[in-house]
Amino acid sequence: MPSPFDALFERSAPLAQAGDHRRDVVPEENGRWPISLVVDQPPELTCALRPLTDAARTLVGPGHFVTGHPEAAHITLRALEPRRAATRKEDAFVRRCAAALERAVSRTPPPTFTLTGVTLTAISVMAQLEAVDGWPLMEAVEDELGDDASYERDLGLTRDIFYTNVIHLADDIADPAGLVSWVRANRRIEPVTFTARSASLVTFDHAVVDGEQMIRMDRWYTFPFAG
Repeated sequence: MPSPFDALFERSAPLAQAGDHRRDVVPEENGRWPISLVVDQPPELTCALRPLTDAARTLVGPGHFVTGHPEAAHITLRALEPRRAATRKEDAFVRRCAAALERAVSRTPPPTFTLTGVTLTAISVMAQLEAVDGWPLMEAVEDELGDDASYERDLGLTRDIFYTNVIHLADDIADPAGLVSWVRANRRIEPVTFTARSASLVTFDHAVVDGEQMIRMDRWYTFPFAG
C-alpha cells in the first residue's frame, strides 16, 4: 500500500519538473514559521542527514533554505499560532504552551524514529521518518495544550506523518530532472533508527550562516525526556 510519503512524491515531482513548485519566503507577519513545538534532532540523525542535505543542495542550486543545517533542522510536533513578530518568550500564551510541552514530555517515553529515505513536497525536499513509538508524544502534546492547540485544528491540519525537511525551496530549481531522479533513487535508503533526547518550544527567523540561507531556530524552552 502506498504511504503518505509516496503520495507526496507522486504529486510533487511533476511540480518540481515544471517549475511550478511553491517558493518559500522569509518569515512575515501572519505567515509561515510561527512559534512551534518540535522534537530536537539528536546528533546521529543530523549526521545521517548531512549527505542527503549536501546532495539536494547541489541539485536545487542557490537561493533556497538549507533546512538540514543543524541550526535549522527539527521535527515539528505542533505549530501554535500565526507568525507574529510581537510574540515574546514571557507571553502568557507562550508560557502555557511551554508548560504543556513539559507535561507531555514528562509523561511519555523518549520517542524513537527511523529515517527511511527522502521524498518531495510542493515546497521542500523532505526526509521521511517512520515513527517506531512517536505517536504517544504527539497525542500527549495535543491533550496537554487543550484549547491552545486550536491553531492547527482551525486550519483543518491533521498530522499523520513525522518528517524533517533538508531543503525548503525558495527559488527556481537548478536541475529539476536531476533532483526528481535523485529523490526517486533515494526513496528508500539504509535505515537509521534514533531516539530523541529532548523537545523544545522554538521561534524561527531568516538567517545566513556560513554563506547559506536558512530559517534558523531559537529554542526558548527545552525539556529533556526522562531516561
